[in-house]
Amino acid sequence: MYVYPQFLVKYRLPNESANESLIENGIHLLTRQLNKLENEILTKRSYLCGDTPTVADSYVATTLLQAEWADFNFKMWPRVTMWLMRVMDQPHWDTVHAAHTAFLDEMKECAD
Repeated sequence: MYVYPQFLVKYRLPNESANESLIENGIHLLTRQLNKLENEILTKRSYLCGDTPTVADSYVATTLLQAEWADFNFKMWPRVTMWLMRVMDQPHWDTVHAAHTAFLDEMKECAD
């Protein structure tokens, strides 16, 4: 609800006001979930389900990182940032997420 209306036309609503409302709601929901990760889940363990990464970590991290498309910054959530770094440090992460990385690089080049 935060990223898709900005990047994928098929998810855009009929008018800009509705899109802005959807994005604002998406930011609110994303912030709430990040706060829960930061202040509840990641204070008790290194990963979502314990002290070793699981498919849950890869799935949630992949979903969260889509916020980078809209230049979202995770710096306000240091535990989440460190968790993301640990998840992204898994073997084969770069290979699996090469298209995502290439898309971000292309966006940065366009912004320059």
